[in-house]
Amino acid sequence: MRHSIVLKARVSDMEQAENAIFDLTESLGTFFVQEDVYFNVPNGNLKLRIMHPNRCGQLIYNSLSKKSDHKLSESQVTEVEDVLSIRATLAAALGERGTITKKRRVFTMEDARIYLDDVDQIGQFIDIAVSSVKLVTPGAVVVAVT
Repeated sequence: MRHSIVLKARVSDMEQAENAIFDLTESLGTFFVQEDVYFNVPNGNLKLRIMHPNRCGQLIYNSLSKKSDHKLSESQVTEVEDVLSIRATLAAALGERGTITKKRRVFTMEDARIYLDDVDQIGQFIDIAVSSVKLVTPGAVVVAVT
């Protein structure tokens, strides 16, 4: 299981955010269009992430524990080739809770990923996920978002 600290915030100016992240990472990032299909489960979140246009994907389970200004995420990811069949099976067994479509640009750093998301009918967001939780000491400031 992968452990991460996740910070999420709304973005009011996507171009300004992209420029700031480019200055930090010296990268244009990688662009994806993703469709996340959420299923009814008693604990955590179970979603099927469909990557467009090739329709491969990932089945992702994660549980979040919220701290005051960040979330600790534990996730399990399984690569899926036949996303349409697995979606039909999971929908029949669990029921679909909802679907979110987003345009995502991913920037990577040593132990972190920065996601700029333009989520259909919801808004624009930045997610910062620091994956090396074991390196973070209690009470340490991980990232300051200004």
